[in-house]
Amino acid sequence: MKALIIVNGTDSVGIVHAVTGVLMDYKINIEDISQTIMDGNIFVMSMLVAGDELAQSFHELGEKLTAEGERVGVNIRIQRTDVFHAMHNI
Repeated sequence: MKALIIVNGTDSVGIVHAVTGVLMDYKINIEDISQTIMDGNIFVMSMLVAGDELAQSFHELGEKLTAEGERVGVNIRIQRTDVFHAMHNI
């Protein structure tokens, strides 16, 4: 299963580490990643992730990512790629 993760907020040290740490705990592989700093301090990152554990622990993973985002001061959203494609192919 694959999912799209979007992270945004004020730039600070440790954001990428916080997100990838959660993914590592769930044995989720990062297939593609893009990150930028906009207007000097707006952090934006998108990740395409995949893993066998993703289907079984999607809800729990989403809760962990949300909590980790709150801890480091960013917003983290995760969406299954099949849902993303269905929403954009109407």
